[in-house]
Amino acid sequence: MTESQRQLVLDLALGRIDRPTLCERFGVDLGDPQATVDLLSQAYETGNGEDVECAIIVAAAFGYSREHVRVLNALLLETWHTRHEDVALALEELHDASSVDALFQAALFELPYLDYDENYGLARKRTWALAKIGTPESHAKLRSLAECDNQIIRAYALKRL
Repeated sequence: MTESQRQLVLDLALGRIDRPTLCERFGVDLGDPQATVDLLSQAYETGNGEDVECAIIVAAAFGYSREHVRVLNALLLETWHTRHEDVALALEELHDASSVDALFQAALFELPYLDYDENYGLARKRTWALAKIGTPESHAKLRSLAECDNQIIRAYALKRL
């Protein structure tokens, strides 16, 4: 993503421009889910955290779809960006069974940028997403989390069972 595209995304987030203007200036129909999948994929491939943030803002503004699940699952497991909560919320919204393993693995992450969060809010969101998926596999992962060493995460998982 170019610096001018990042600025356009910031303008969208701050309400300075609307979605049609963003599309016009980007030169892409961002209402097409594949366009936002491509933005997320490019950010993932380059390992650029700022681009992940911008791509998530755009994808959220235009809406997530099943086409986003694969790249969101991949982003959830990467530790080089800081948008894990946004990714977890998108996966909860999509509640796709293919996200179970990624949500489970990431529920146990200890991310340095979240050191301040003694309540493990990110893990809580992941237990919500697992519960919303509602498959036998997602319930099995919740049962595993309900047996983990971390008392707070264990309590979140038990609440979702």
